[in-house]
Amino acid sequence: MIICMGMMTMNKVDYSLLHIKLHEFFNNYLPLKRQASKATIATIRETFRSLREFFSKVKKVELVNLTMEHFTQSNIADYLVWLREERHNADSTCAVRLTGIKTFLKFTTIDNPELICFYKDVSEIRQRQPKQDFNKLGALTVEQLKLLIDAPDIKTSKGRRDKFFIILAYETGARIHELLKMKPADFIDSNGKIVLRIFGKGSKFRNVPVSDKLWKKVSKYLAEFHPNCIASTCNDLLFYIEHGDHKTALNQTTVNKMLQRYSAQLHAKHLDFPEKLHCHQLRHTIATVMYKNGIPISIIRDFLGHSSIDTTMIYAKSDTEDIAKAITKAAERTSNLAKSNGNKGLSEEEKLKQFCSL
Repeated sequence: MIICMGMMTMNKVDYSLLHIKLHEFFNNYLPLKRQASKATIATIRETFRSLREFFSKVKKVELVNLTMEHFTQSNIADYLVWLREERHNADSTCAVRLTGIKTFLKFTTIDNPELICFYKDVSEIRQRQPKQDFNKLGALTVEQLKLLIDAPDIKTSKGRRDKFFIILAYETGARIHELLKMKPADFIDSNGKIVLRIFGKGSKFRNVPVSDKLWKKVSKYLAEFHPNCIASTCNDLLFYIEHGDHKTALNQTTVNKMLQRYSAQLHAKHLDFPEKLHCHQLRHTIATVMYKNGIPISIIRDFLGHSSIDTTMIYAKSDTEDIAKAITKAAERTSNLAKSNGNKGLSEEEKLKQFCSL
C-alpha cells in the first residue's frame, strides 16, 4: 500500500496529512471553491464527527493518531455497519455519510494524486439503496426549490421552457402525465379569475386557481411558444419539442432526463440537493409547503386530486428534517462558543478537533 503520511508540527501538535487536508477541506474547498451551502457543510462535518467517534470507540484510534491510511474500504464498511447497528441510522443517512467521505477523499487527490489509492478503495463500496418509505416524500426545501428554478439557462428557448415547466409543475401540483396533456385552452377565465382545468386520474377534472403572478408567466410562455393561436381556443399541446417545422409531444422520459440533468449539476455543488430528481417531488413539495402553512388537509386533497383523504394524510406526519436542522444549529452554536474561548489548556485531541473543524 502507498504510504501517505506527511507530518508537520505546529503549537506542539503534530498534524498529519489527514489533519491538514481536513482543515483545507472545511475552511477552503467546500465554502470557497465548491461554494457549498451551510447545510451541506454542516452535513459533511457531522459525518466526520461521527467517523471520529467510530474510530475512537470501535477501532481505539484517537484523532491525534488518525491518518489517511485508516481510510480503507474495510474500515469505512465497518463504519457504515456501526451507523446502522449502533447508531440506528437509516440507509438514507448512511448513504449521505458515505457520499461525504467519498467527496473528501476525491478532494485529497487534487494536490496529492498519490492519495487516489484511498479514494478508489472506498469508491468501490456500494451502499444499499434505502427502502421505499412512503412517508419520506423527497420534498425539496425552499432553498433547493429556488436553486432548481434558477438552474435553467434562460438565454436559450429550451432553458426558458424548462424553467416554466418547473414553475408550473410546482405551483399546480400536477402529475407528470397531467402536465404533458395540458393545452393552452385549459387555462380558463372564470368570473375574471384564471383557473387551470386539469384532466387527472379516473377521468376526473379538477380546477386549480392560477395566481396573477403565475398567469403572467403563462402568458409570456404562450407568447413565445404558441404565438399563432388564441389561448382560449388553442388545443395544441402546451409542451412540445420542435424538429424543424415538425412538433412532437414532450414525453416523460425527456422530462425526467431534464430534471436529472439539473439535479446532477446542483448536487455537484450542493451535496444536500437530491442527485436524482423526479417530477413527482415538485408535487410533494407544494403539498408540504401548503400543509406547513396551515392549509386544511381537505383542501390539499382537492388541490392534488386525491380520491381519498387518507392518501393526503401523509403530509401530516412529523417533520423530522426540521427537527434535525434545529439540532444541527444548536450544535453549531455550541461549537462556535467553544471556539470563541480559545484553545488554551486544551488537550492535543481538542486542539486537533478545532484545527480539523470537527
